[in-house]
Amino acid sequence: MLHHNNPNIKDLKTTLERVLQNSKNFEIIIHADNADNAHRGRYNAPTTSEVSLVIVGQQFEKRDIIEAKTKLPLQKTVSASQFYSYHIMIRQTEINHLLYLRSLFNQYLVDMYAKIETERLNFIKNNQIQFRADNYIHLRDAIGRQDTYKILPILDAMTYVRHYGRPDLFITFTCNPRWKEVSNASLSKQKSYDRHNIIARIFHLKVKTLMILLTKGNLFGEVQCFMYSVEWQKRGLPHIHILLWLKQRISPDKLDCIISAEIPDPEKDSLLYDIIKANMIHGPCGNSNNRSPCMDSDSKKYPRPFIQETQTGDAGIQ
Repeated sequence: MLHHNNPNIKDLKTTLERVLQNSKNFEIIIHADNADNAHRGRYNAPTTSEVSLVIVGQQFEKRDIIEAKTKLPLQKTVSASQFYSYHIMIRQTEINHLLYLRSLFNQYLVDMYAKIETERLNFIKNNQIQFRADNYIHLRDAIGRQDTYKILPILDAMTYVRHYGRPDLFITFTCNPRWKEVSNASLSKQKSYDRHNIIARIFHLKVKTLMILLTKGNLFGEVQCFMYSVEWQKRGLPHIHILLWLKQRISPDKLDCIISAEIPDPEKDSLLYDIIKANMIHGPCGNSNNRSPCMDSDSKKYPRPFIQETQTGDAGIQ
């Protein structure tokens, strides 16, 4: 309230910061033990006001009075990112009330990230000489053309297509709010949308694990190259689209070895059955639910008939 209504607050804070920056703290150590050959009146309290002078650069013997600046933790300089990362961490010794604010907490994260990014851009702007700004001429020209930016994200994929041909696999990986890691890291009575910081961290780790499994584990075969993009379009949770180019191309007769729409036997594999039932069952739609999004203008061709083998349509999917 004072910052908005009192115009002198900013001047007071600026003056106070300057005083604190210019102030010096010293640690004084006085040894009271007299040397054997020293005059006994040497360590007596002075009877008059005197001024001593120390010439900088001169070599003296070790002094009894040692001057040293204090280096307290409060004087440590940290970045804005480190500062706010510290404030959103969970502590065992005290309650972090910031984590209980739900939507306000999410707004706080967005505002602080905007502040961090603004400071980073201002640093680049104010240090152009050190960064050799002439090397960024082409980058500035590209960013300034807002009308052509919409075609840039696909250019990397098209470069791969020209060199390796069309990708073999298109995989979508979506964040699941029911992951046990999310529930374990969340506080009591919190939902996934209350802690986007947890969702982002866990999803990032899951993506790294998945990419290692696909590229180094050779789950579908040896991989030539890959790429993926992270999206949040029309969803409250992140998801990625992965393109894989395999060294050994997948033939149509091997599709059923990779893509399966069969519900597993609950008696033989109860764990896989529960996963498929909870995450992969579509519906209800058709006569059971005509208002389902997949029934809009019959664009998704639901409900689909049961078939024995996977078939590819005009768009490469079925």
